Amino acid sequence: MSAGSSLLSHRLPAAASLPSDEQGFGTYRGAVVLYAAALPVYFSYRWCCSIAWERQGVREYQAFVCACEVYGALCVLLLGVLRFRRPWASQQPLPPTTDGAESEMILGGDDVRSFEWQGPFDVSVLIPCCKEPDELIFGTVRAALALHHPLAWRLRVFLLDDGGMPRRADALARLASGLGYEAERAQYVSRPNDPSVPRHGKSGNLNYALRTAIFADGERPPADAVLVVFDCDQEPHADFLAHTLPYLHTQPRVALVQTPQHFYNVVPSGDVFNHHNGAFFYAVQPGLDAWEATVCCGTNFVARAEAVHRVGWFPVESITEDFLLSMKLAAQGLVVRYHAATLVTGEAPEDLRQVFKQRSRWCCGCFQVFLHPRTPRLLLALRPMQAIAYLNAPLGYLGTVLTLPVWLVVPVLSLCLGVHPVQQLTPAFIVCWCLYYALLVTVCDMLPPRLNRHLCAFTASKANALFWHCYAKALLSALVGALLPSKQMTFQPTDKRGFSADASLRRAAPPPPACALASRRTAAHEPLATAPGCSSAETTPLAAAPPEPPADADADAAADAAGEDEDEDEGPAPRDTSQADVGFHAAALLTVLVVLGVSLPASHVAGTSRLAMLSAVWLLLNALPMALPLAYALLPHNHRLHQKAIRAAWVSHSALTCVVAVLLLQHLVLCERRHSPLLEGAYNHECTNL
Repeated sequence: MSAGSSLLSHRLPAAASLPSDEQGFGTYRGAVVLYAAALPVYFSYRWCCSIAWERQGVREYQAFVCACEVYGALCVLLLGVLRFRRPWASQQPLPPTTDGAESEMILGGDDVRSFEWQGPFDVSVLIPCCKEPDELIFGTVRAALALHHPLAWRLRVFLLDDGGMPRRADALARLASGLGYEAERAQYVSRPNDPSVPRHGKSGNLNYALRTAIFADGERPPADAVLVVFDCDQEPHADFLAHTLPYLHTQPRVALVQTPQHFYNVVPSGDVFNHHNGAFFYAVQPGLDAWEATVCCGTNFVARAEAVHRVGWFPVESITEDFLLSMKLAAQGLVVRYHAATLVTGEAPEDLRQVFKQRSRWCCGCFQVFLHPRTPRLLLALRPMQAIAYLNAPLGYLGTVLTLPVWLVVPVLSLCLGVHPVQQLTPAFIVCWCLYYALLVTVCDMLPPRLNRHLCAFTASKANALFWHCYAKALLSALVGALLPSKQMTFQPTDKRGFSADASLRRAAPPPPACALASRRTAAHEPLATAPGCSSAETTPLAAAPPEPPADADADAAADAAGEDEDEDEGPAPRDTSQADVGFHAAALLTVLVVLGVSLPASHVAGTSRLAMLSAVWLLLNALPMALPLAYALLPHNHRLHQKAIRAAWVSHSALTCVVAVLLLQHLVLCERRHSPLLEGAYNHECTNL
């Protein structure tokens, strides 16, 4: 053990090497096993008995729909496999202890290179920025300057300014001096604007600082060098290093430790666009961590500088350098770990154009990684489960782009043309499909109540429908860029305002902790304003950060308290891009309403009202998410209205699902009474979109 091995012995609570199975882990794993066993049974029946192979033209259409179902089902099975070892995050995530017990969590043998130095560390905090508001940037700088831990013998904060604003250097020096820090503690770095040198966005900004300001060009970083990266809107809590550095201290193969994201300006129960991404951070990432395939998210992480140097610093081949960095580290036999404690609070984009631009960049960057000619060699260097885990990202995006239009078009064809995806709706088919669908929903959405109290599973499952047009454009952009490199999408930062557009949240600082956000309410050169109930020296206890998204009760209370002063503040800038960016959703919903208005009366006259109702309900189920961006754009920007919109969407979705169940039950009863699969008369058309 290194010289720093005793530094944590009196600071860290005892933690088990492998968290014991929580209640529900066995249920989820059983659902995954049942789902895997049900797939061959259901699709064998689906392929052999539900397709009209004797009808030319119809059989091709029905086979295509069946193939889309198979693709979607396999993506869900992959999700279940990835979550199988760790279905969701522990209730009280703790950093590893110093007794070596956590070594069981590291898969593989001794045939890979590990890091000998285990502390203390020389920590460099990197905060890249561009044209964001100064109060936003210096709020993060202030919080980063306050970080400290026995395992960090030195901590320096580097503000990496890509916005070309030299005045920030003076502001940074004044801030550090005013807080009592030496000049070396806070340093300003700005790269020259040379048109002949590719910029490479955020990764280029980070690499320039690493090669010029922190380490000499070509120099191998010292063994004790550690990098911490925060986006300029992400304020770390005081216990960030206490939760992350112990992984580097106790586990020699760990190269990077990722933590989740939380946003002060989006109430979890009103998170229309799934900014908090609770299903990913508290269900998918823990599962990926169990397979040593954690995805780096570009911010809120700590990494060994030597490990990042091994893979050529931050990748520039993709605009999602974080995702590619994870793969490159894993291909080197190193480990990226995930710690599911909320340790950083940031700001999410509120303008719709920025929301869509951000999601399009994530999707395009993911496809850029897998369309790169070097990616196959990179995948071959990974273990099979790691490669499958990283392939899950593009397969999920591709599944959304390909299948969502199918699930909207299928009921429309059933209603308008009488062309159905199955040839007959037999009792055996109904029973098989209901069991298959119930298991599919369980594998996708099962979370404990403590993680799903804000309907994060529902918003996560509907997020793909919200961003379908973004993903489709991103896929097209990635394909064009792969063929014509000059047309490749470049990194464009997401604009942040520095305050919430919801006036009731501008003074509300949701935990944890409220005092970590106080600096956001003041300018960088002013004394730190302490949030109500927090002392200036207050820190969050090490074990006091549960993985579930923080409750919004405190945010609501603060919003109510601030309501009486709301008129005193100058309102936010007009959100003039909102309505322009929802044309696709408005057109889709309008088309659905027109189809229903025209086809339902006609089907009633033709005597196929039950089939029409079933197809109409399924069409509404798939089109319902399109209404959420419209509600966000057209309603006043208030978190309470967003909460009501999500709750209304969830209630409507549940009610429509119950209607589908009732209609199928009615059909089963009719089939039982007639003792036949109903192949005669009007029931020749009693098939439906499943």
